[in-house]
Amino acid sequence: MPFRLRLRNTQNTQIWNVPETAEEQKRAGRKKMKILSIAVPCYNSEAYMEKCIDSLLVGGEEVEILIVDDGSTKDRTPEIADEYEKNYPGIIDNLYIYILKTVSTEKNVHYYASFINTDSMPANWPTGLGLERIFKKQSRQGIIFFDGLYIRFRNNPDCPFESGCVADLDIENVILPPDIATSTEDAVEYAHNKVSINIDYNSLDFIQIPVPSIAHRAKTYSTHIRKDSNYSRREQNKKAIGDIGEEIALAFEKNRLLKLGRMDLADKIEHVAKTKGDGFGYDILSYDVINNAVVEKYIEVKATTGNSTKPFDISANEVAVSELYPEQYFIYRIFNIHNLMQSASFYVMKGSVRSNFSLEPTSYKAYPKSL
Repeated sequence: MPFRLRLRNTQNTQIWNVPETAEEQKRAGRKKMKILSIAVPCYNSEAYMEKCIDSLLVGGEEVEILIVDDGSTKDRTPEIADEYEKNYPGIIDNLYIYILKTVSTEKNVHYYASFINTDSMPANWPTGLGLERIFKKQSRQGIIFFDGLYIRFRNNPDCPFESGCVADLDIENVILPPDIATSTEDAVEYAHNKVSINIDYNSLDFIQIPVPSIAHRAKTYSTHIRKDSNYSRREQNKKAIGDIGEEIALAFEKNRLLKLGRMDLADKIEHVAKTKGDGFGYDILSYDVINNAVVEKYIEVKATTGNSTKPFDISANEVAVSELYPEQYFIYRIFNIHNLMQSASFYVMKGSVRSNFSLEPTSYKAYPKSL
């Protein structure tokens, strides 16, 4: 049954009780259905928690006692909870608890908490959002921080989380694959409407971050969530995100050169993807000033509504051009794109794509074999 629990430094923290299956109940040695669940929140409670828990044991097999350790570190609270769980397997559940903190674009802070009785993350939970870290060996609780809205919360005890992105409102909160955070697909490809994202490029703040470490994650499950069946609309939405990314990169480059006092170079920047089309291996021709010499700068833009660790697709031609001009080739990875965004976050990688990224083949050209 659902109940509320106030944790340290949080407000309106949600806790969901995960119902047991008949198999789980049998494995735990429970012979009777529980008619009462009692939550015992503990935080460095060694001095008095046993007295409290002992007073609840009189309820016998019809009572379920949920010991919730809120990250105790200064005493034996975790060990005492383990002892009760071992001595009263049909009554005591020492639960895995996780707390999630989100910071929205308006800097509003929200906390969410839940617990589960399993040692590993359920298969139907979304991957690549950080939830996996709390299920590491010997971990009974965890705090996951989100700098953007990459996860949706719902009052579902079996799966309180689902995948989301900063463009949730723009895509009308459509159902997304659980692995959207670790795939190269963009959330707008699943929208059933024409996505409209308006940005004032002249007033954007630019936030350049260090290149993130992105671990390769193999796909371990299948999903039946399909992209928008309207192919034309889907491609338009996908292209719109790419175009927005290129406009952001253009605005950044012009701003950078103007700060260097090189209005002449800022005026020469060329949006190659528009003036000459695709096929050159880069989207923007810009310039750098190195040792008083003007050097051309070839910029390939990769844009997404997802987060900074989301992988991206890149063509063989783009890789080849980066090999030809490693000192002049730059990947601009722009992320968190959404309507009315006031700041543009991105990272920059200079040099050969093959040297800087782990490349994974995702499609092949097939020729019939000779008989």
